[in-house]
Amino acid sequence: MLELLNQLNQKHKLTIITVLHEINLAARYSSRIAMLNKGELFCVGTPAQVLTPDNLAEIFGLEAIILETSVGLQICAIDPTIHT
Repeated sequence: MLELLNQLNQKHKLTIITVLHEINLAARYSSRIAMLNKGELFCVGTPAQVLTPDNLAEIFGLEAIILETSVGLQICAIDPTIHT
């Protein structure tokens, strides 16, 4: 479904608004992301601007690293119980 929406966006220059709760899909298919915190707008921007380790920690309490992959940004949660 997201691939179809992406194709419609590209081919017909349509503006498409989606609500996604899966961060990696939002990063992959969105040109802009609005991050909410308790119903309030926290930040808006490109996936790289919004999906930062600091923002993910503040909003979700998630320790994560951000990887650039062939499909775009991917968020990888870090298990704080693992010690290297």
